[in-house]
Amino acid sequence: MVPLPASKKLLEDFGANPRRHIRCSILGYRFVALTGDSARNSPGRRPHFPFPSTAGLNQAMDELAISRNNVETPHLIRLSRDDSRTTISAENVASLQASLKQDIEGEVRFDKGSRALYATDGSNYRQVPIGVVIPRHVQDVETTVRLARAHSAPVLSRGAGTSLAGQCCNVAVVMDFSKYMHRVLDIDADRRLGRVQPGCVLDHFRETAKQRAGLFFGPQLTAGVRSAECWVITPAAVIRC
Repeated sequence: MVPLPASKKLLEDFGANPRRHIRCSILGYRFVALTGDSARNSPGRRPHFPFPSTAGLNQAMDELAISRNNVETPHLIRLSRDDSRTTISAENVASLQASLKQDIEGEVRFDKGSRALYATDGSNYRQVPIGVVIPRHVQDVETTVRLARAHSAPVLSRGAGTSLAGQCCNVAVVMDFSKYMHRVLDIDADRRLGRVQPGCVLDHFRETAKQRAGLFFGPQLTAGVRSAECWVITPAAVIRC
């Protein structure tokens, strides 16, 4: 039970009597409203009491907003401080963007809209990236890593973006493999091995292995759209036989 800061005023509006109390909920917080003897003496009837005054509700909402601000402000300050540790200068960002557009065949997205789209994954974390690169082949990936290193920019690989722990979010150059590099390259039936690109999702790989070699891939995830980066690198699955 979490009493509202203005619970005393609310209890006065309800007409408090310490002999009986009923749990109520308002604005997502619980408080105790005490009612008179009529509720105790009439177990088959719902107690009747007036709704709290507008002034009482406004006061509760104001105090709730202040409390929320006190909690969120330090969190936002910490996020800004953490972001600044890996953020490169504006000049380096512009130079990196120009070099990427010149040297790779994939897509280079450094606009605000694209950065906002790639700031989150399946978790509650939010980190706005430096920019987004969507490579078409391995050479694009190698070039992106080389140029990012030359400009002191961190890099981050991203698949389907289903992470629940923020692995797909960082203030870095995000490489999204889900658009172009998502194919199953090879299924070796004799060795029972599969070779895929990083953006390949589980359901596609499982179906391909079944069609080509009659094999079943064991890891079982709650979401079949998770990419290879999730079901190979991280322990995000159980084995189904």
